[in-house]
Amino acid sequence: MMNLEKNKQRIQDVRLIFKLKRVQINLGNDENAKNSYKWLNSRHQRLPLIRRKALGVELIELSLFKDFEEYLNSINGKNSAAYYRRKALGRDYVFEEIDRNKYVDDIYTINTSLDARQGRSMGDSYLKKQETYVDEPGWRYFGVCNSAGHLVAYVDVNICGEVAMVNRLLGHGKYLNDGIMYLLLIDVAGVMFAERATKYFMYDMYFGASKGLRLFKEKLGFSPFWVRWVCQ
Repeated sequence: MMNLEKNKQRIQDVRLIFKLKRVQINLGNDENAKNSYKWLNSRHQRLPLIRRKALGVELIELSLFKDFEEYLNSINGKNSAAYYRRKALGRDYVFEEIDRNKYVDDIYTINTSLDARQGRSMGDSYLKKQETYVDEPGWRYFGVCNSAGHLVAYVDVNICGEVAMVNRLLGHGKYLNDGIMYLLLIDVAGVMFAERATKYFMYDMYFGASKGLRLFKEKLGFSPFWVRWVCQ
C-alpha cells in the first residue's frame, strides 16, 4: 500500500513538472549574486542531468500583491497560516531582525531541542555550539522571541537581486504548536513588502519535500515554479 501511494505521488509529480509556471529571476551582479548563481545552477546530487534549484522552486510572487495586508488576506481562514500567526502573537511572541551573537545560547538550544526534523536526524553542524556568528554580505537574520526575551525560532535569508531566499530555518521543538514558524516566515515576507526590494520569496523545493512540509509551505502561499536564474 505504501509503495502504491509513493508511485501515485511520483506520477503526480511528473505531471506537475509540465504544468509549472516558468519565471526568470535576476540575482544581480555582486559577489553574493555570483556565488548564489553558481550554487543554484550546480548539478543536482542525485539527478545530475538537471540543475540543483530549477524544477519545483517554491516561490511567493510578492509582486502580485498590492501590499502585505493583501498577501495576509490571501492566506487567511480556518487553520490557516494567518490564523497560526495570530495565535503566536496572542501568546506574546515577537518577530524581529536579530543579531545572532546576542542569542548564541538560544540558537544552540533551538538546534538541539529535537533529535530529528522532517524524519531526518539533525546534522553535525547543528549539534556543535557555534560561539560567534559573522554576518555575510547580502544576508539578513530574523527571529521570534518569547515574552521572556529568549529566541525560539530563527531564519537566515539571502537577499539576492529579485529574490529573498530562505536558508537555515529552525524553531524550538517545544513551541512549534504555538505558530512561531508561521509568524516568522509571514513577517519576513512583511519586511520584503515594506522594502519593495524583491519580487520573489523562495523557500527551497517542492519535489523531495515531505507531505507535511509541502502543506506548510502551501499554507504560506508558496507554490512550485520552473526557474531560470540569471546573474547580470
